[in-house]
Amino acid sequence: MYTTELAEAFGGRTVDSELLLPADVSPGGTDIIESEPADSPEERAVNLGERAAEEAERFDIIHTNDWMGVPAGLRASRKGCSWLSVMHSVPGHYPRYERAAVEAPDTTVCVSELLASEVGERFGTQPKVVHNAFNDLGTSDANGGWVDHNKVTVFYAGRHSTEKELKLAIYGFKLYAKEREAEFVIAGEGWMTPQLEDLVDRLGVTEKVRFTGFLSDGELAHLYRNADVFLHPAQNEPFGLSITEALSSGTPVVAGHSGCLEVGSEGVVRVGARAEEISNGIQTAQEKEFDGYRPRTWGDVADDLIDYYTQLV
Repeated sequence: MYTTELAEAFGGRTVDSELLLPADVSPGGTDIIESEPADSPEERAVNLGERAAEEAERFDIIHTNDWMGVPAGLRASRKGCSWLSVMHSVPGHYPRYERAAVEAPDTTVCVSELLASEVGERFGTQPKVVHNAFNDLGTSDANGGWVDHNKVTVFYAGRHSTEKELKLAIYGFKLYAKEREAEFVIAGEGWMTPQLEDLVDRLGVTEKVRFTGFLSDGELAHLYRNADVFLHPAQNEPFGLSITEALSSGTPVVAGHSGCLEVGSEGVVRVGARAEEISNGIQTAQEKEFDGYRPRTWGDVADDLIDYYTQLV
């Protein structure tokens, strides 16, 4: 989404851009360069690099994202392109590539101060910061039957992985729902999903916690707008796109430490890594007056990046 939204935002601005995407995920089009499909992330990165080398002489700058853009950035820079690398996270799965994505480019950008601090501590660098945009899924009538309007609906959408603190979310919700009519709707999937389902069973809250699996954008939009509270307790979230989707929908948020809150925290109750804080946060969010927020658009992101592009050329 980042690359396609950004490319669209560049339209009408002082940037002529083309996207380089793997053929198996490319939507096609005249402004898209395609690399060969691949069977693994590593092979996909190599294929992107080979295609970038073929096309580099037509461009002044190559803009890459995260570790996968390293082969493309290295090979294009050898052909004379300046290289700007945007880091969205540093999970540590490909440490050699991640280091190269931070240290080798002419300019390195992170999507939040939170991530820039982590990158600085890990690699000894001082990245620039360009915050992501706030994402708005709009409105939808695609009701999957997940919201019971006779109960307080708490909602989460995203990957089911350790850093999202979903076990903490379930413990906190159980405390909140002990004497209340409430439900916790958990969208998405991940390697932790079976563990979370087992925890819900062991805590005896299977009647109150529901797992939806992956949902369409329309179903997500409906849930965002009809839930009473969006819960995202991760304590080290580089940006937090789902938080922005909830805020864009007018739904108050209970959140841990997230980079998007550097841009705007209206409508957000911040909590630490304790179940009691989660429970109290849900209650506070329900009582909190939410008068909207100041959105950050993809046009804002494009303008900030163009400033760095200009410095490179």
